[in-house]
Amino acid sequence: MTIDERFLQLVYRVPAMTSRARVAVWRELKRLGALYIQQAVCVLPACAGRQCRVRQ
Repeated sequence: MTIDERFLQLVYRVPAMTSRARVAVWRELKRLGALYIQQAVCVLPACAGRQCRVRQ
Protein backbone atom coordinates (compact mmCIF):
# COMPACT_ATOMS: atom_id res chain seq x y z
CA MET A 1 0.00 0.00 0.00
CA THR A 2 1.37 3.41 -0.92
CA ILE A 3 0.30 6.74 0.43
CA ASP A 4 0.52 9.72 -1.90
CA GLU A 5 1.00 12.71 0.37
CA ARG A 6 1.53 16.11 -1.15
CA PHE A 7 2.91 19.18 0.53
CA LEU A 8 2.94 22.89 -0.16
CA GLN A 9 6.23 24.71 0.21
CA LEU A 10 5.78 28.34 1.13
CA VAL A 11 8.48 30.99 0.96
CA TYR A 12 7.31 34.42 2.01
CA ARG A 13 8.45 37.95 2.81
CA VAL A 14 6.90 40.35 5.26
CA PRO A 15 8.07 43.98 5.54
CA ALA A 16 10.55 44.43 8.38
CA MET A 17 8.96 47.62 9.74
CA THR A 18 7.06 45.96 12.57
CA SER A 19 7.16 42.49 14.01
CA ARG A 20 3.36 42.40 14.34
CA ALA A 21 2.83 41.33 10.71
CA ARG A 22 5.57 38.70 10.87
CA VAL A 23 4.17 37.22 14.06
CA ALA A 24 0.64 37.20 12.65
CA VAL A 25 1.80 35.30 9.56
CA TRP A 26 3.83 32.87 11.67
CA ARG A 27 0.91 32.18 14.03
CA GLU A 28 -1.57 31.60 11.23
CA LEU A 29 0.75 29.22 9.38
CA LYS A 30 1.50 27.29 12.58
CA ARG A 31 -2.26 27.05 13.19
CA LEU A 32 -2.64 25.55 9.71
CA GLY A 33 -0.01 22.91 10.51
CA ALA A 34 3.12 24.43 8.97
CA LEU A 35 6.53 23.01 9.76
CA TYR A 36 9.34 25.51 9.39
CA ILE A 37 12.42 24.50 7.42
CA GLN A 38 14.14 27.82 8.04
CA GLN A 39 13.10 31.41 8.62
CA ALA A 40 10.20 32.34 6.27
CA VAL A 41 10.23 28.89 4.59
CA CYS A 42 7.73 26.26 5.64
CA VAL A 43 5.86 23.21 4.37
CA LEU A 44 2.23 22.33 4.92
CA PRO A 45 0.25 19.21 4.09
CA ALA A 46 -1.63 19.98 0.87
CA CYS A 47 -5.41 19.95 0.91
CA ALA A 48 -7.95 22.12 -0.86
CA GLY A 49 -9.06 24.06 2.23
CA ARG A 50 -5.52 24.80 3.30
CA GLN A 51 -4.48 26.01 -0.14
CA CYS A 52 -7.34 28.50 -0.20
CA ARG A 53 -6.51 29.74 3.29
CA VAL A 54 -2.80 30.19 2.48
CA ARG A 55 -3.63 32.24 -0.61
CA GLN A 56 -5.56 34.73 1.49
